[in-house]
Amino acid sequence: MKILLLVSLTMLPESIFVDKEYYRLRKHFTWLNYSVYETIVKESKRNNINPILMMSLIQYESGDYCNNNFSYMEKVVSHSGAIGVMQVMPFHLKKPLNLFYYKHNIKIGVKYFKLCKKKAKKTCGKSIPWVHTALRFYNQGMNGSAVKYKNWSYVERIIKKFKKASK
Repeated sequence: MKILLLVSLTMLPESIFVDKEYYRLRKHFTWLNYSVYETIVKESKRNNINPILMMSLIQYESGDYCNNNFSYMEKVVSHSGAIGVMQVMPFHLKKPLNLFYYKHNIKIGVKYFKLCKKKAKKTCGKSIPWVHTALRFYNQGMNGSAVKYKNWSYVERIIKKFKKASK
């Protein structure tokens, strides 16, 4: 005797319908799990930022340093005091949040990048794309000088990863 089991699609968990883009991006960002992916996409869309650019930034800020081990990426603290997956400086917080919790860290990091983007679009000329300047601001601080900035390899590596993951 065979029993036919019909399950309503509304009864299945939402995570079963993971989109193809997530699997494609996992090839580029091995630390990426679906919950982190959802958080990055949600916060990026909320702030009008490309989520793949934010994943590329995270890769450089903590992924490479922590051998793509996400549990280490969440807990990493730089010599300058930047915390977590997006290496957020605690003074960027308006209210106390746990920056070691990836959802808070990504929310604040993406929001700060939005401010960097806004300032970059106002200040950069035609010769340098705003994204280069925004990444420099994210790394150096928004009051830093382009002339004194010595870490252009930071910007170039993120742009290179972004282009490769966007294909």
